[in-house]
Amino acid sequence: MFNEKFRKYWVILGVVVLATAFFVIFQYNQTQKNNKNNIASDSPEIILNTNQSQTTQEEQSASDLISEKCNYDEGNVGNTECIIELLDRTSAEREWKQRKIETVKHPQINTYDTLIDLPEAQLKMKMWREGFEKSRDAWCEAENFGINGSGIPASIASCQLEFEVSAINILNNLYYETIMKNISNSQGISDFEPTKADIEALIKTNKTKRGCVWAGENENCD
Repeated sequence: MFNEKFRKYWVILGVVVLATAFFVIFQYNQTQKNNKNNIASDSPEIILNTNQSQTTQEEQSASDLISEKCNYDEGNVGNTECIIELLDRTSAEREWKQRKIETVKHPQINTYDTLIDLPEAQLKMKMWREGFEKSRDAWCEAENFGINGSGIPASIASCQLEFEVSAINILNNLYYETIMKNISNSQGISDFEPTKADIEALIKTNKTKRGCVWAGENENCD
């Protein structure tokens, strides 16, 4: 009788230990998963294949980006939608970086070691940002004047993407080369590179107007 009761206690104790171990492992895995998700959302959103060493930036073209990110095997529809998505993301990154330079202050940029009139320079940046998309779209739509066919939406989006990528290359050069290397003792902009969350927030409020690009879409499509 004693041995039977003793055995039951051991069985119960074993179940408790296993349950506790399972709970601890489960909580650890959940914590690791949440940490990975938080790191992913807070890490810089790398759209272009650029060197983030703050010493040099490798420039890239829109065609390089499309070749890297989009799959031509998906056909015209899939490829066009991919380019439009890239356009949204690069547009958000470009606007983010324009605003960061537009609002930079001392000691982020060491105004004591430069002769530039910072407010005047930032006004030029603001004017560039505010007129950017209108000028970009006018250029790309005029470039496709008089052309018809299912490839036009992709052609226009690719043209717009080229403007965005070129602007990001310029902004990266202004920050990493001019501010961080040529203007000594500049503290730098800690969040010059936007996070994934920053990009997603900008996309929601500033998404590209697609227009009616596919047969069957109604006249009021976005």
